Amino acid sequence: MATLILVSKSPYITKDNLYALETSLNLKKMNEEVGVLLIQDAVLSGIQGQRGQVEELLRKNLEVGVNIYALKPDAQARGIPEGRMIKGIQLVDYGEWVDLTMEKYQKIVSWT
Repeated sequence: MATLILVSKSPYITKDNLYALETSLNLKKMNEEVGVLLIQDAVLSGIQGQRGQVEELLRKNLEVGVNIYALKPDAQARGIPEGRMIKGIQLVDYGEWVDLTMEKYQKIVSWT
């Protein structure tokens, strides 16, 4: 079963992003298809060059085949240009978010 994990909080105020990314790695180890969607302030997690645990975990997730998405309107609202995101993170719009939740993933876990 495919699981999409929604993360919404800033990586600077909570460790929820770390827990969500560790969970996605564990699900992937169990051969589950996994995606992580960064929304609201969680899009800040996707900025490359931060050199923290969140960036390290995002890169590990990408390496093992976890799909990482970021909501493009939220990134734009926070002044994050597409080129600043970690390579491999897919920017999606609202319509694509709906497609992810309605068609690609059967389970949705909201880490909000």
